Amino acid sequence: MKVYPGWRRPSWVAADLRLKLPDSLAVLMFNRNDNKGIIENVGLLHDVVDEIVIVDSSDPLVYDGLIYGLDKYKGHVTVHRAIPFGYVEPLRMYGIEKIRSSHFLLLDADVRPSAELLKFLGETQEYRDIVYVRLHDLTFNRYYDSPALYRKGAITFRGIIHEWPIIRQDAHVSRLYLPYGLESSTSLDMWSEKYRRYYFIEAICRPFSYNYRKSVSRRRMYHMLGRSDGELPAALTLGSLALIPVSVFYRDRSFRIANFEGRYNLNRYLYFRSLPRGLRSSLISISEEMYRNGGIIRYLNLDDTVYVEKLTEQFRWNMSGIQLFYALLRYRYEMGKCVSDLAQLDYR
Repeated sequence: MKVYPGWRRPSWVAADLRLKLPDSLAVLMFNRNDNKGIIENVGLLHDVVDEIVIVDSSDPLVYDGLIYGLDKYKGHVTVHRAIPFGYVEPLRMYGIEKIRSSHFLLLDADVRPSAELLKFLGETQEYRDIVYVRLHDLTFNRYYDSPALYRKGAITFRGIIHEWPIIRQDAHVSRLYLPYGLESSTSLDMWSEKYRRYYFIEAICRPFSYNYRKSVSRRRMYHMLGRSDGELPAALTLGSLALIPVSVFYRDRSFRIANFEGRYNLNRYLYFRSLPRGLRSSLISISEEMYRNGGIIRYLNLDDTVYVEKLTEQFRWNMSGIQLFYALLRYRYEMGKCVSDLAQLDYR
């Protein structure tokens, strides 16, 4: 047998494991100005799955290009237009609600299924509630298990940046034994540039405050690039000078990724400290209330498909998703209710 870096057979996985598979399978993808990756995945999967659902928040011209590129796959693909938020997680539950199939494969635009996974999907008919698939991360040249295939209703997203889903306690979890089933093709330079755009969103989701961090950590809601809630706390701040990334203590993380996460944590900490004091206090208060209400998706009512589509119709695509996201949060915090008309928002 060929040995892959970082690979070992888990003791709880039987060699002859056969997963129960679903009656129908969908692919769910979210697009923000990355038509190339989306169209490539559609070309690979349109003959393998029962439906492909795409939630698109791209700029108008890019959206038109996506529709043109998918023209030859009519009948296989459904595209739903949705307002942008600067990152994908707030729209997760909206996308799941748009799926008709019993199970779905969740893919990012920069992730490709392997030939082995395509063969497996084409030959099977039923799946467990949650299926972990081995992912080859080319950015850091590592392999790790990632939840990828879900039964609809077995997971919940809260809309927090970089989060993994919350799995129902009664869900049946399995692992697909393949050398690797998914491959992430993002380069380190692209990854670093993308993550620099997230500093303000991180300041909302995980503001740096000792008292805030202490209270939220007890509820297992504070994490950075963790595999589950609370597994990888972002960092500990000692006064305003020291920042120690705890990810270096994780055995399955290479020095390269530990170094990246350490620099990322430090940079977003410095960004947060550079904000005006009044804005920092406001972000901490908004974030605390958001967590008390179950996360961003529930706080902004984004699991209501009718509400999301209403906001999308009102949006004029004349501002960034981060501007809209912050304006929606401020209105919800100050008024105690979700906005009914985007014209009511203050974008300052």
